[in-house]
Amino acid sequence: MTGIGTVQQPPPYATPVNYGLPPRDSSKKVAAGVFGILLGGFGVHKFILGYTTPGLIMCLVSGLIVVKHHQNIGRLLAGTEYRFGSKKKVVSEPPTDSGKDAE
Repeated sequence: MTGIGTVQQPPPYATPVNYGLPPRDSSKKVAAGVFGILLGGFGVHKFILGYTTPGLIMCLVSGLIVVKHHQNIGRLLAGTEYRFGSKKKVVSEPPTDSGKDAE
């Protein structure tokens, strides 16, 4: 029973709570740092550290951005070809009447 004048001591330092995060490994940190610099937009470093959900989100978002970017480049090239390439086709000679003789 604790009295009025006694102070309850906190327990000795316990192991830190990890809150469901993967354990930190120094060799994985270096690899994740290198991949974060080289392929950071694709989320490869998240997978190396064990964060699969943020890694998947980054991978999907960057994949959608890359696909959309390539679609826009394709449209730009197709529009340029249509704009500058079709004029040469329009200025061709008209078809001739090969079956009729001019009198």
